[in-house]
Amino acid sequence: QVPFAGQVIYSGQDLAITWENSSLAADSLVRLEYSADAGGSWQLIAEVPNSGTYAWAVPADLPNANQGQFRIGEAGANFNTTSTELNVVLRNISNLVLSPNGGEEFFTGFAYDITWEAGQMPNSTVQLAYTYDGGAIWTPIANVPDNGSYSWFVPYNVPSSDEAYIRVMDISNTSIQDTSNMALRIGQPVLSLNAPLGAETLYTGRPYTISWVATGIPAGETITIEYSADGGATWAFLASDILASAQSYFWDVPTNQAVTLDGFIRINYAGHPELKDQNTVAFNLLKPSLTVT
Repeated sequence: QVPFAGQVIYSGQDLAITWENSSLAADSLVRLEYSADAGGSWQLIAEVPNSGTYAWAVPADLPNANQGQFRIGEAGANFNTTSTELNVVLRNISNLVLSPNGGEEFFTGFAYDITWEAGQMPNSTVQLAYTYDGGAIWTPIANVPDNGSYSWFVPYNVPSSDEAYIRVMDISNTSIQDTSNMALRIGQPVLSLNAPLGAETLYTGRPYTISWVATGIPAGETITIEYSADGGATWAFLASDILASAQSYFWDVPTNQAVTLDGFIRINYAGHPELKDQNTVAFNLLKPSLTVT
């Protein structure tokens, strides 16, 4: 029969309870109960016909109990004298997922840690999955050992969403699972050039501030800045290992820099091939002139 002595029953689980009771008619009622305090108090599961099976949707608020009990007997006045009891373990896994657990922000093209309480599932392997539509569709991430941690590289093609969740699920029983308590956000990282944008005039021997917007690039990551004097046909390194979070770079334009009417600045982040930007209209780079009056 199910549950059997010593069986672990999980919160949220779909458990098929089975039994044999040939001493009762098939249309007799049997009563199913469980206890989380070694029989000190009992909670009703159901009163059902003596069909030998009952599909129990185990409640999400099932208490944790190493000394849980389950019993079944004839419903009514004879219950206490006809019931059979056995010891079970009750395990609540409604807070299995530790992170992300809601409110975090993940960006495509970067890796983030998924963590959960290890060793609580029936099997030594769990399936990790994500949803970006509030749970309507789940996409598997990986089947991994139940060790409590996995580094997830968020695919580039995951749509932006404010309704994303992570799920940890037993590999063989899909009803034994937990998800993030609240939604997290998945977004697309941004690296966008603010200045120069084009049509400006820069001068040799004078400083110019190159600026950009960086969103979703991890702290400490750096970008490269390049310069072209021929409309982008060729590029030369202007600066490297510049913190993306600085969002500006002070360019002290050399006095001997060649003049051009076709100047471009390009910024790029090597860790994410799609993160790059440049001005779309050329700027001028000229030598300063003096006007005598």
